[in-house]
Amino acid sequence: MYNHAPEGYECHFCRIVAGLENEGWNYQSDVFWQTEHITALINTRWWNNNPGHALVIPNRHIENIYDLTPDIAIHVHEAARRVAIAFKHVYGCGGTSTRQHNEPAGYQEVFHKI
Repeated sequence: MYNHAPEGYECHFCRIVAGLENEGWNYQSDVFWQTEHITALINTRWWNNNPGHALVIPNRHIENIYDLTPDIAIHVHEAARRVAIAFKHVYGCGGTSTRQHNEPAGYQEVFHKI
């Protein structure tokens, strides 16, 4: 629907899902959970002052939330919920937050739904 990936774009997240490395982005060793629907990984591009930062991505290439279908969204949301609970247990944090970026004006850097 509202897509911004340039012609010939090679998606960094599709490479991770496929088991390939992404020099300078993410590595297979960053993946800590993968199912038939999602892949969860530690993000090597940390937010300042944040000891825990994970990405949950759909395994199917979906550029942004506008193209996300309910049958996949439920798996992304459930994985994000479980990761948030794990962060509470591991870090003992007082709270968690989730975020999702769409389109360049919304700070989307990789044109695969995150």
